[in-house]
Amino acid sequence: MAPVPALDRLTLSVREREIVGLVGPSGCGKSTALKLVASLAEPTGGAIFVPGSKRSRLGAFTFMPQGDSLLPWRSALDNASLLLEVHGAPRATARRQAREALESVGLGEFAAQLPSELSGGMRRRVALVRSFLPELPVLLDEPFGALDAITRLDIQGWLLRLHERLPRAILLVTHDVDEAVYLADRVYVMSPRPGRVIHEVSIDLGRPRSEDVIGSSEFAAARAALLREIRRGMGREAA
Repeated sequence: MAPVPALDRLTLSVREREIVGLVGPSGCGKSTALKLVASLAEPTGGAIFVPGSKRSRLGAFTFMPQGDSLLPWRSALDNASLLLEVHGAPRATARRQAREALESVGLGEFAAQLPSELSGGMRRRVALVRSFLPELPVLLDEPFGALDAITRLDIQGWLLRLHERLPRAILLVTHDVDEAVYLADRVYVMSPRPGRVIHEVSIDLGRPRSEDVIGSSEFAAARAALLREIRRGMGREAA
């Protein structure tokens, strides 16, 4: 059986301090694209560039998968400081920075707790802090999909506040149109498999961005524009 291509001529970019969303139908290759960038898989063609870095892609990004992937035997503080330590920070320095960041997302008093003692939303906040602390671009693969609507909205707000405090280039894979509009500066729309970028939508909602923007006419217009392009890409244009 011939292999089925996941992606086809996929071209995208993420600028410094920018949040870019990647949306498209199920199975279009969104998560595959993220794994290629993270060096968890290798492309059969094309190239992936990390401007300003002579390192391989492995270790050039932090990656937060769909699950939080916290280590069950490490406390919230030690999980949050893990990537700083992996990238060479002294343990005391890593723990100090992690404690400050946990306090900024409302988890200072839970620093000593194990993951099993935290709620799902708390675990996601710890994982976000872990991803943001190294001074590296961040890859997020549908990180909030398993949360209930209210908790998801809360965590999205924490992400925006972390991004204001620790600005990073972020590539966010999501199936949630509202999430893409709320968080991103630009959103790439992918075609069905084999996935390729078929449109780019700018989200001109300004920053800093708060939950209040969700009820605005500007948010509604950006959401409608994004949905229109997704439907067009799937051959389901509204009449």
